[in-house]
Amino acid sequence: MENEVADILTELRSNLPEIFKRMPVKRLAQYDRLQKTLHTTDVSVDSAYQRDFADFYKLRGPQTFRQSYFALLNVEKTESDSDFLRVLQAILDSCNQVHASFASKLLATVNANLPVYDSEVLKRLRLSNYAGGSVAARMKRGTERYQAICRFHKLAKEEPLFSVLIAEFDTAFSEFAHFTGAKKLDLILWQSNRTDA
Repeated sequence: MENEVADILTELRSNLPEIFKRMPVKRLAQYDRLQKTLHTTDVSVDSAYQRDFADFYKLRGPQTFRQSYFALLNVEKTESDSDFLRVLQAILDSCNQVHASFASKLLATVNANLPVYDSEVLKRLRLSNYAGGSVAARMKRGTERYQAICRFHKLAKEEPLFSVLIAEFDTAFSEFAHFTGAKKLDLILWQSNRTDA
């Protein structure tokens, strides 16, 4: 996997000008607001926070799902350990669906050093986005993919090119230089395949 990581970072580096042109500054500001207000509001009842979060992370689903999701986020923000499987199971218990992406987005909000599981990220990391099968199979596959994304982030941080990508992000978006390295890499990966903002 080490060679793949280096190859992906090299591809990202060569495409950074185009990626940065597509990087939506208003979305970066939106993410910044979400992170800065997470611990100062009760996200289980703060409708403005919920709207911003749902817009930024494309959180969809019925109102009952959203209520249980934001209640879970409000609880998880006080947890000292970030446990993907626990969150994935809690979401399954509340809505009877496997939402690996939304589980990762909740965890990445609580701990900005954690990566996001997203269809654009899966594409860039050459991971399958197949979503079918039994609940047990989807839980297993979601967990394995999330672990693969975490492994990619861990290995990427050991590559010299990682520092280059982060430095270039900081130059291009200096007002968001305080974002974690994980979030900057997430944002670069997220925009690397996109044609929209």
